[in-house]
Amino acid sequence: MNSPAFPVRSPLSTALTVTLALCAPLAAHAQTQTPDGSSPTDLDAVHVNAYRTLTHTSGATKTDTPVAEMAKSVSVIAREELDARGVQTLNEAMRYVAGVSLESSGIDNRVDDFRIRGFDAGSWSNNVTIDGMRAPQGGQWNRTMVDSWNLDRVEVLKGPSAVMYGQVAPGGMVNQVSKTPTPDQQQIVQLGVDGNGQYSTAFDVGAASADKQHLGRLVGLYRDGDTQIKHTEQEHWFLAPSYTFQMAERTRLTLLGLYQRDDGGSTYQFLPMAGTLNATPYGHMKNSTFIGEPNWNTYDRTIWSAGWMFEH
Repeated sequence: MNSPAFPVRSPLSTALTVTLALCAPLAAHAQTQTPDGSSPTDLDAVHVNAYRTLTHTSGATKTDTPVAEMAKSVSVIAREELDARGVQTLNEAMRYVAGVSLESSGIDNRVDDFRIRGFDAGSWSNNVTIDGMRAPQGGQWNRTMVDSWNLDRVEVLKGPSAVMYGQVAPGGMVNQVSKTPTPDQQQIVQLGVDGNGQYSTAFDVGAASADKQHLGRLVGLYRDGDTQIKHTEQEHWFLAPSYTFQMAERTRLTLLGLYQRDDGGSTYQFLPMAGTLNATPYGHMKNSTFIGEPNWNTYDRTIWSAGWMFEH
C-alpha cells in the first residue's frame, strides 16, 4: 500500500500552526510600534571586546588538565589578560586573585612580595617557580624576579595541594609559564612610556619551518627611566630565546634560555604608619616619597638560566 502524497496532521498540530501564523503579523507590528503608538528609536551599536579564559592548565596536576575537572583551587591569568591590563610584574598580575595579598611592605622593584591565604609565598620564601621548577635564588638580598613580558600565563595554586612541587608554603604557590614557540607565532613590537616617564620597547617574534617541525622564538624588552619613587631610576632589559623540535604529533623537545639585567636604585621603602595609614599634623606622605640615600641604596642584578622541556 502506498503512503499518501499529502502530510497528515493531528488536530493539535493544526491548531498550533494556525496560532503561530496569526501571531506572526502581530509580532511584526509590535516591532514597529511602541505602546504609545510612536515609532521606535534606533540606538547606536555596542561593540564588546573580551577574551576567553583558559580552560586547561598544567600547574595543578603537571599535566594538561581541564580546570573544571580539578578538585583544587587554581586561578589562571592568561596572556590576553596580562596585555589588557598592562602588567609589568608578577604582583600586578595577581591583583584580582582571591586569597592573595600583595606588597605587604610596600612597592618593591627587586622581588615579588605576596602572601597566599596568609602565608608568605613570594620571593622571600623561595616559593616562586618558573615552568614547574623552583626559581634560582642567591643570598638573602639576591632574589629572582622574571619579567612578565616573557610569560605566557600565571598559575596560582592555593592550599596544601601545592606540596606536589616540594617544600612550599601551606597557603599555596605560583607557577610562571614561559613563552615557547608556536606554529602561528605573531610578530609583535611595542613602544611605551608610563606616567613616571619611564620608556620601554619590547618585541616578541618567531618563525617556523614549512613542515612546522622546527620552531623558534625570541622575546626581549628594554626599559629605562624614573620609577614611582623619587631618586630611583632603573634600567632593565632581558633576552629570552627558545627553540622547539616537534618530533611527532604529540612529542616535542623545547630548549629555553634567559639573560636579564637590572641596574638602578631600590624602590623598597620602610615607610612609617604615621603619615601613610594615619594622618599627621602635616598631612599624609606622598606615594613617591624616598627616605633613603640616593647615592648609597642601589640594586644591581644579573639573572641567566638555561633549560629544556620534553613533552609527550
